[in-house]
Amino acid sequence: MELQSWVIDARGRSSHVDNISFVDRDFSRGQRLFQEFHNVDLSGARFFRRRFDDVRFVGVKLHDTVFCRCSLLNVKFAECSVSNLFFDRCLVEESDLKGCRGSGILAANTLCDRQTRWPSRRPAWRDGVAVLGPAQRFTGFDLSNKFLAGLDYHDSDFRFVTCRWTSLADASLANCSFRRADLTQCDLKNACLAGADLRGADLSRADLTGAVLRGADLRGVKARSTMFNDATKISEVDLAAMTEAGALRVGPGVGLRGADLRAANLIYKDLCNSDLRDADLRGAYLQGADLSGADLSGADLRGIHPSGLKLTGATITGVRASKKTLEFIKRLAETAPDE
Repeated sequence: MELQSWVIDARGRSSHVDNISFVDRDFSRGQRLFQEFHNVDLSGARFFRRRFDDVRFVGVKLHDTVFCRCSLLNVKFAECSVSNLFFDRCLVEESDLKGCRGSGILAANTLCDRQTRWPSRRPAWRDGVAVLGPAQRFTGFDLSNKFLAGLDYHDSDFRFVTCRWTSLADASLANCSFRRADLTQCDLKNACLAGADLRGADLSRADLTGAVLRGADLRGVKARSTMFNDATKISEVDLAAMTEAGALRVGPGVGLRGADLRAANLIYKDLCNSDLRDADLRGAYLQGADLSGADLSGADLRGIHPSGLKLTGATITGVRASKKTLEFIKRLAETAPDE
């Protein structure tokens, strides 16, 4: 490799590289990444899981170059020679590829925003590409390890997507379809999933703390060790299918107003101080559950299994239950904490 010009910045990092051949170079995670590439030959080079912020490619040869699982933010390509430039499972935002000369820009399972400029109106996409924004189609995409937090995707189609370890925190996902999507360990903190279709989705170990799930369809969801907290809004949700033993991790004070919890397994769950107003708990298994201080106003408790249930200080105004069950829960609610 012939070294013509190598500029070192104040911190001793290589920030600018000029007239150097990187043919078939592998820039995997952990390798140094330059801020500017000038007149560099990157033919056959492979960039894997790299984050590009404000990087400039000027006069660069990009023949059979691969960007795999990379995030390209505000990247500019100027006077670059291109053939078979391949973006594989990348996120491209606010970037400018107008300066690419040649043919064969390919993309598979790649996302781009509306501000990104391409050399032509219809680049040669392979296997699918989607523009970031509302009402998009992501069906079958592999979006694993992507940082998609805070963006607006409402009314989009995420059926069969893979979003393992993906950050969708604070994203607007209202009325989206996530049917049979793999959301294992997905970060959905404070995301809006109101009205979303999550039937058959895998939410195992996903973080839904603070998320809005009003009216979401969770039938058939896999939710092993899924995390909620007191800020999670789960009103008008059918949670019965995701409450198998060990599946529903809830903390004290969770909001379950109007939730459909018929025949739900809530054995030994800590639901103290929770909002269960108007919840449908018919036939629910509440053995050993702690509902101390919970608000059960208007809840339907017919056919529950209350052995060992704790209801100290709970509000039970307007509760629907058999006469025998009602007398039993009234005694529990009036029980002093030390008894």
